Amino acid sequence: MTTKLFGYTSYAIREVRVSEGSTPSSRTWALRAAAMTDSSPVPVPIEGGKAQVTVTVSGAVQMLK
Repeated sequence: MTTKLFGYTSYAIREVRVSEGSTPSSRTWALRAAAMTDSSPVPVPIEGGKAQVTVTVSGAVQMLK
């Protein structure tokens, strides 16, 4: 493992960040605008099908002796 190459015996995960990196669609913005003018709950749009999702995961580790 990489920790041994640097002279460490183990590591600890200190931070993990996950982001999807997408922007809301125009339909989402329209639903939000409608929700601001009306006090009734906005229905959640449900559609069948497939979608591609891109997720970025980054973080920090601490190497331990």
